[in-house]
Amino acid sequence: MGLFKKEKKTKLKDVLEYHGKRVSYAVEFVDGEERIIGRNGGISVNGDCVALLLEAKEVFRCDIKNIKMGTLMSGNGVDITGLDSNGGKSRHIIAYYSNLRQ
Repeated sequence: MGLFKKEKKTKLKDVLEYHGKRVSYAVEFVDGEERIIGRNGGISVNGDCVALLLEAKEVFRCDIKNIKMGTLMSGNGVDITGLDSNGGKSRHIIAYYSNLRQ
């Protein structure tokens, strides 16, 4: 039955394709509303963690084993869902790339 399937996480080889991507801005979904959390930064994959850095600050960090990442259908960004190590809560973030030719 498809009703009780375990939620699949993103594999390491798929997460590594996002390393070094430059981000123009990122939004977070809070109570059904989009809120801009920062501009001008990038995505970093180091060891077993994924970090989103915006305006020279780390705004999101998650272990690879707890993260779901996927490219937007438009191809101009990434959808990130995971447990934030900094705040200890689950977050849903969309980061938009600054340049499509990366």
